[in-house]
Amino acid sequence: KLACEYYLSLPIPKKCTKKEDVQTLIEAHYHACVAKEWDKAAGIIFDYKLYEELYKWGNYRTIVDLYIGVLPKDHFKDKPLLSKIDIHCDILGNLGNNYYSLGEMKRAIRYYEKALEITQEIGDKRSKGRWIGSIGLAYRALGEMSKDIEYHEKALKIAQEIGDRQNEGKSLGNIGVDYYDLSEWKRAIDYYEEALKIAQEIGDRRSEVIWFGNLGLAYNDLGEVRKAIEYYEKALEIAQEIGDKRGEGIRLGSLGLTHLALNEISKGIELCEKALKIAQGIGDRRNEGIWFGNLGNAYYTQDDVKKSIEYYGKALKIALE
Repeated sequence: KLACEYYLSLPIPKKCTKKEDVQTLIEAHYHACVAKEWDKAAGIIFDYKLYEELYKWGNYRTIVDLYIGVLPKDHFKDKPLLSKIDIHCDILGNLGNNYYSLGEMKRAIRYYEKALEITQEIGDKRSKGRWIGSIGLAYRALGEMSKDIEYHEKALKIAQEIGDRQNEGKSLGNIGVDYYDLSEWKRAIDYYEEALKIAQEIGDRRSEVIWFGNLGLAYNDLGEVRKAIEYYEKALEIAQEIGDKRGEGIRLGSLGLTHLALNEISKGIELCEKALKIAQGIGDRRNEGIWFGNLGNAYYTQDDVKKSIEYYGKALKIALE
């Protein structure tokens, strides 16, 4: 307990930009768990917005460790360690988010479903809609589109019923992604624009990064490449402003692919390499594999077959893992 209080008494930078800046909070959380001060440990995660900062920087494994620290041995059957069931539920659902970001979709779904079960028991409609939408995202990543659409329409209905603007925007945007995947790009754009409007109204900067980027993808597929670049650059600018490393990497990669398509090969490779470096830096294995594969494509078009094979091999290894 004394160690926990000591670490909490140490100053942290006014503007944190990396994991090391919040290391004292991580230490405080550890000692709270050792002292079996479970509520205090959870408070360090949420009251200091530690999970938001670490997620923004892509430190998903660290967040997983923090959440597991305040869960019972059997996460799904044992009695919660925390005194508040809603906090216990949030931790389960947020664990799902982190496993989703790590590409572990089946594990993510299991945590989302447990969080959904609890929200239904306690009558928390807002969280119910949130976890329903998250389950949809995980099924999309597994390629099960019909389940994805079903879950997102349910989530949208709940958000509109209770006036939850944030999740309404996310649900609209996710339905847009469904139409995008079905190659209905104009319809997807309509949903993205509605989602972007809500994100701007409520000041949800991270969602702005997502919907600006997705508008870029849709316009790119419609052949409006310059407009796509404009949207990608807006998304990249916001991601850099708020320190969203994962979002920054994805938008750099999108710009890279667009320049490759315009036959601006050297610029495209440079941007994709930056995206790859970010993915490696934050442990984002899924996007690391994607950028290795895209760089393999780029070198193939340059007739550098040996380098292309090298990159494809790395992408394949990650995909198999």
